[in-house]
Amino acid sequence: MKKITSLLLVLFPMMAISQTVTQNYIKAITYKAPTQTPIVSPTITQASQNTTYFDGLGRPVQQVQFQQSASGKDIVTPIEYDAFGRQLKEYLPFASTQNTSNYIDPATLVPDLITQYKTNYGTINANPFSEKELESSPLNRVLKQAAPGNDWKSGSGHEIKMDMKCSR
Repeated sequence: MKKITSLLLVLFPMMAISQTVTQNYIKAITYKAPTQTPIVSPTITQASQNTTYFDGLGRPVQQVQFQQSASGKDIVTPIEYDAFGRQLKEYLPFASTQNTSNYIDPATLVPDLITQYKTNYGTINANPFSEKELESSPLNRVLKQAAPGNDWKSGSGHEIKMDMKCSR
């Protein structure tokens, strides 16, 4: 019984500090200086920690840079797909309110991102994503590419337009 109790006491703290049990993720730690011995829990001055969360199809859905903002909060980048699995919107990264590197529900993440950009930059940057318009063929070629910001959003007339022609 003592051995089981000891084993549980050792394993329980490791389970308590894990990212999530419902999301697949890869955690990458990049050390900032060479070291001879492994660092079990590196600080932000010793290493940068990046976590990429994946959906059930193996596509990245969220990237979290642990405590990398100036205020020590996580920098989060949501990744969104349409019904055909295409990434039509590419969101700008933003400083989250958390500093735990945990997964954030997309239903709250995208509205928080838009609110933060409106608060910090006004309506000038209320469009914190670039957007692609694809042709309606299986090739999914880009017809228009819009940049972040209200002046450059899709439908503003400032998109980059692609034109495909065949060679003769």
